[in-house]
Amino acid sequence: MAVEPRGARDAGQVPPRKKRSFLRRSLRYLALLALLLAVALVVGFRLEANKWAFEDLQGFRAYAGEWWALVKQKTSEGLSFAKRKSDEYGITEATRELIARARRALEAEPEQPASAGTPQARAGAGSASPGAARAEGPAGTGASVPAPGVPAAYYAEYKAGYEAYRDGLRHFKESISGPRAQKELRAAKACFEKARDHFQKALSIYDKDSRADSLLTEVSRYLYDCNKRLKPTY
Repeated sequence: MAVEPRGARDAGQVPPRKKRSFLRRSLRYLALLALLLAVALVVGFRLEANKWAFEDLQGFRAYAGEWWALVKQKTSEGLSFAKRKSDEYGITEATRELIARARRALEAEPEQPASAGTPQARAGAGSASPGAARAEGPAGTGASVPAPGVPAAYYAEYKAGYEAYRDGLRHFKESISGPRAQKELRAAKACFEKARDHFQKALSIYDKDSRADSLLTEVSRYLYDCNKRLKPTY
């Protein structure tokens, strides 16, 4: 009987790599950065003073102090420039949060309104997020259809409003900065206004699905930010 060589079973397998902790990796990177900075200072002092740091410790300390002051000055200027640009485009923390919400919403799968036959609709509550349960169409196709008691007109208005809402999110997330910011913001506002009108009409037809009301509130938040950041055109 042949003896199977030791480790033959695992010959084609690659052993898993051990994961290093985030703290350990961060410390290694910081140590490497500090080493590079120290080398840069020593070499820079050598080129400027034509001597090594240990030959003139006082001069090297003065040189390092001037270099550090320059780094702090450039960093401060960079932060000030970024703040001016942020103020120029009207970007606030509330705007950044809305942009993050828009990206999360666009990553989720679009959802149709809950039908009257679903537990969410019977309870008169539901989530405005696209991840909520959907009503199944005929023959298990997965298509959302109006259930008995839900007017077809409501379903059409909800669907049109939701599509306009997602179009507005696509434009809104691109309105952070740059030459196209105002153009994207105007396009987002037009889409949100269209979504608002459809949701309002949907709620006037059928008010048992609270997701339409929740989406209407969400649209109002985005419209407020658009109006706040839009510059007048002459």
